[in-house]
Amino acid sequence: MGEIIKPMDIEKESFRIITEELGQIDLSDKELLVLKRVIHTTADFEYKNNLKFNHNAVEKGIELLKNGCVIVTDTTMALSGI
Repeated sequence: MGEIIKPMDIEKESFRIITEELGQIDLSDKELLVLKRVIHTTADFEYKNNLKFNHNAVEKGIELLKNGCVIVTDTTMALSGI
């Protein structure tokens, strides 16, 4: 039987690889976390080039979530993550 690897260890290694592959990128810490999560979820590094953030978008999104905004999603997986 092979080595048992904890899911959090897999995620940690995945984020390490993503960080290494991204290299230097001009995003805020919060925007960078969003980009890494998107790449982790999709396995698509093209998001490095095509994901754009409006000014303070992450902070505004967090504020809206804290204030109970309505979120519409077309997938159960996204709903579960939210």
